Amino acid sequence: MEIKTVASGSKGNAHLVSSGRTTILLDAGVAFRELQEATGYRTGEIKACLVTHRHGDHSKAIPQLIRRGILVYAPSDVAEKFPGVIPAESGRGFRIRDFEAFPFSVPHDVPCFGWQLKSGCGEKLAYIVDAEYVPFLFTGLTHLMIEANHSRELVMERAREGRLPMKLAERIMRNHMSIEAAMAFIRKNDMGSIREIRLMHLSDDNSNAERFMRMVQEETGAEVYVS
Repeated sequence: MEIKTVASGSKGNAHLVSSGRTTILLDAGVAFRELQEATGYRTGEIKACLVTHRHGDHSKAIPQLIRRGILVYAPSDVAEKFPGVIPAESGRGFRIRDFEAFPFSVPHDVPCFGWQLKSGCGEKLAYIVDAEYVPFLFTGLTHLMIEANHSRELVMERAREGRLPMKLAERIMRNHMSIEAAMAFIRKNDMGSIREIRLMHLSDDNSNAERFMRMVQEETGAEVYVS
């Protein structure tokens, strides 16, 4: 399974995942021209887009994708906002060529999915972003893309020092996954087959990329990247 991050963060989120035969886009929160550039102007190779939720940094390019005949799956409120989107149902999987796609609900301030992808050769990816935590367990993951937006310790330290408004600190911790929550997910789930972990959506002010990577590497022994 090959993963290419187009963008990750509050300015936009989009990732290309390929089984070698099928390419799927995870989230579409960038200008369409960025997707064109990322695919070498071969966006027709994208067979489907799986969207987590309606916020613009995850849904921006949906209209252009639909106009080009690319299937877009998302929560029902995204389908209401963008005609042509196929509403997906949490817990009900479906096939996209040699991928099996499985959406699952995660807590956010709007309806939000995480996505599990299983390729025809048995590789399994979980994609989790913009969620406070994940209320499900997984087995056999080979790839994990998970938000590590902030350290709760850093957020609270900045709030106590007056460098971050308390209401904003509370919103960050409620709507985005911390490295502490990401580590709790990793420890609770079966990581015996894990090969690659990508930490996503890191805050410029409330995270420490090197420390986060080291924590995950020491816990899992996997290849760890920051997207």
